[in-house]
Amino acid sequence: MTSPRPGLVKVRAIPLVGVRRLALVRLAPPRIDALMASADVISEGSEVAGERGRRVYFGSTSFVLVTSAAELASDEALAALVGDLHLRVLAMRRARAEAAARASGPVGTVRAELRVQRARGAIEIVVDLEVAVSRAARVRG
Repeated sequence: MTSPRPGLVKVRAIPLVGVRRLALVRLAPPRIDALMASADVISEGSEVAGERGRRVYFGSTSFVLVTSAAELASDEALAALVGDLHLRVLAMRRARAEAAARASGPVGTVRAELRVQRARGAIEIVVDLEVAVSRAARVRG
């Protein structure tokens, strides 16, 4: 009876040099700021009664980044956008501001899920939010 796993092999020599190639990618924060400032933004959501009478806002904000198709065509560009902390923070802050504008009271703790995807020749960032809404009177400025 033979084993489906390979057998033991004695190592004769350890290689002197090991090579590992790594590509480092950096996004330019001013370009990210400009892309987010010029993005087409669509928000929707509503409040519902949560546990123990608490109000919770559930919503979604979508940002469509408009730039040259060649700039966003590469998988490296999409991967860099997915992992960029600056972009994620900007998108979540702006989505929270959209929720705060629609909520019936001051907003508190936010739970957010963010995804970046290609859509119709552009890059779309979608932020899904769950936001606690306080019962305190809202101050309009």
